[in-house]
Amino acid sequence: MKKKILIIEDESIVAFEIKKILEQLSYEVVNIATNYNDAITYFKCNKPDLMIVDIHLKDSFSGIEIVKSIKKLQNIPIIFLSAYNDEQTANEVINLEPEAYLIKPFKRKDLELSIKLAMHKLNLTLEKNKYLKLGKDFIFDEINEEIFKGNKKINLTRKELQLLKILIQAKGQLVSFSTIEHSLWAESSISDSTLRTLVYRLRNKLDENLIKTIHSYGCKLNCINF
Repeated sequence: MKKKILIIEDESIVAFEIKKILEQLSYEVVNIATNYNDAITYFKCNKPDLMIVDIHLKDSFSGIEIVKSIKKLQNIPIIFLSAYNDEQTANEVINLEPEAYLIKPFKRKDLELSIKLAMHKLNLTLEKNKYLKLGKDFIFDEINEEIFKGNKKINLTRKELQLLKILIQAKGQLVSFSTIEHSLWAESSISDSTLRTLVYRLRNKLDENLIKTIHSYGCKLNCINF
């Protein structure tokens, strides 16, 4: 799967040159934003893996302010671009811990190297954090969405996997049956027995002590690793 990159740049010539370079490197450019509102919208809609951000945007908040807002939502790798190299800007940038800070006009090879280094670091982080220990010797692969007990993969149906992901996202907190029903069957109504059967099947495939149910209310993961 191609890594996705969001460009935040209001100079159209520069933006499309960056887009061309990225596509030649086989990355997917999800969009080009020229202002704060579009940047936040495109980020939420596309969930990019990396952002390339011009610091100085006309008629908008600065790229620094955009990144500050986005980092409240997710800690995402950033490559900053700037036509200026003053000390105040440099200090603000450093506090946001970008992967690179390129001064315009930058060389293509410098941009390529910065992207490759950022993606390499991202891949190492993803690989390190992809496995989540659920307890009872169960491990969940968050990248491939698979669960194992030891070295044995446990095969789950689509609904069973969706239920497990809901419980994982709750981080050990109780999830009501009504919340689960709305998440899994938003467009239709189901009987109580359908939901009970789903929970029962998932507990049987994993371990009945891994998932705790509260009668008539909900269920949660009995995990100690959250």
